[in-house]
Amino acid sequence: MFRALCNYLVFPIRRLSLPWRFADYEESSHSYLSLNLGDFPTDIAKGMSEVSLRDCLFYYWILEQIPWQPHARTRRALDLGSMSFYYAPALALFLSKRLDPEVMIEALEVDPYRRYRDFYRRGDYAHYYVKLTKEFLKRCKLSYKQGDWLSYSKDDKFDLITCFFPFLYADQSDAWGLPRSLFQPQGFYKKCLRQSDTVVFFHQGDEEYATSKDLLEEIGANEITYEGRFFENPWVKRKHPVYVLLVRPT
Repeated sequence: MFRALCNYLVFPIRRLSLPWRFADYEESSHSYLSLNLGDFPTDIAKGMSEVSLRDCLFYYWILEQIPWQPHARTRRALDLGSMSFYYAPALALFLSKRLDPEVMIEALEVDPYRRYRDFYRRGDYAHYYVKLTKEFLKRCKLSYKQGDWLSYSKDDKFDLITCFFPFLYADQSDAWGLPRSLFQPQGFYKKCLRQSDTVVFFHQGDEEYATSKDLLEEIGANEITYEGRFFENPWVKRKHPVYVLLVRPT
């Protein structure tokens, strides 16, 4: 309860924070030389740290295995809870190939102001990954915005919503410094299904996966068309498997 109170007081102040670093955030490494990139663009890989690149390749590998058949008109996607959006290249490449090179992808993060050890903010990282991605995928309309999904774009309809690791427990939300007023998983899920033709949820571990399925059953009026479990991979060692749920409203 003490942490929740602190978040309630500190979160509005954090939103007023200014950059502490004058230079834009950047990354680079030669790790791509030792990794099997497949069809992942080398020009993007060169601009990522080894940690970021490995994570990006892991999620690209998962996305490529989702048996999603988009509607012919699909061109607008929304990613929720985008954090530092380190997986932007993976998501943009996947959607550009599966949907349309001119796909519009909006990334929404409620707290881009959280500061890392290098004094850059989460949003500083995200804007770098967006810039890096757009330098290669020039036709992709990719953007990163601050906002709360429950009060964002109330009437717009999206062809696809992706959500990597939504908070399903109050202590998770507390640990990430968010006020309790923003923790509304049922409302979050309902709005996703109301405003999208397809929603892809990513979850970490068996417990979150089970909780998500229970929540979807509780909400009703939806169909889970695909369930996937991903763990062993050549890029990152994970403590828990990643589960994917592909959901369509009915």
